[in-house]
Amino acid sequence: MPRAEVQITHPDRVVFPADGITKGELVDYYGEVADAMLPHLRGRALSVQRFPGGIGEHGFFQQDFADSLPDWMGRVEVPKEGGTVVHPLAERPEALRWLANQNCITLHAWQSRCDRLNNPDRLVFDLDPSDGDFAVVRDTARTVAAVLGDLGLVCYVQTSGSRGLHVVAPVRADTDFDTARQFTRDVAEVVAADDPAHRTVEARKEKRGGRVYLDIMRNGYAQTAVAAYSVRARAGAPVATPLEWEELDTPGLRADRFTLRDLPKRLAGQGDPWATMSRHARSLSRPGARLAKLRA
Repeated sequence: MPRAEVQITHPDRVVFPADGITKGELVDYYGEVADAMLPHLRGRALSVQRFPGGIGEHGFFQQDFADSLPDWMGRVEVPKEGGTVVHPLAERPEALRWLANQNCITLHAWQSRCDRLNNPDRLVFDLDPSDGDFAVVRDTARTVAAVLGDLGLVCYVQTSGSRGLHVVAPVRADTDFDTARQFTRDVAEVVAADDPAHRTVEARKEKRGGRVYLDIMRNGYAQTAVAAYSVRARAGAPVATPLEWEELDTPGLRADRFTLRDLPKRLAGQGDPWATMSRHARSLSRPGARLAKLRA
């Protein structure tokens, strides 16, 4: 790779005003977690949330970096109606530092990689609570994992850094997005039917009735999910954090439990719970057939 140097501008600018966290700290964080974060990002088109004035001011969501990426940084040009969109790729630590220097606080990644854009290699279930009862979110995550496990898939879990949990299953990139989304929708319906008093697949908030919403819409083409180890633009700088399954039993666990200031120490102490995820990818063919029988 060509040599890359990232000059950090205005490192003392405060980007999390309630916590006094500066842009320099944000850049340093992404540099510290790069070894754990990059394997989950390589080859994935990114979209970002940028906050030039810090999270106390209005930010914006950006996908197209056609005119701003440095020559050394990876990119993928994705066709769209009437043209293309140039998404950044994070292939090396300098890319994460460069994005942070552009005030990109939160990174969102595609479920497919650039060599097979139409074929997802992971499924994401976004468990979104309607109230503050996190115990119901934990129970729902375990049920999603149990159903997927019975179907022959291996599952992983992370805090979203916002309100809920994500359950992620690695799959082989041998199916299309329509098939993947239908599969996740069918699984979500099975999980919701197991406890309809506390779970729902109803997208309209006014009809959820305080239940956990099983959101599967991140499994469509060009849809994104928050990247593992990404900082969220919320007070405290919480981080979307991969967990060991037994950590769901930790007293007081919340979706925003881990932050920019304590996550590097956590990684140094126990490593990345998702480090071997790609080795456990499975084809959806047999799980799809089993699911059809289960629903019947």
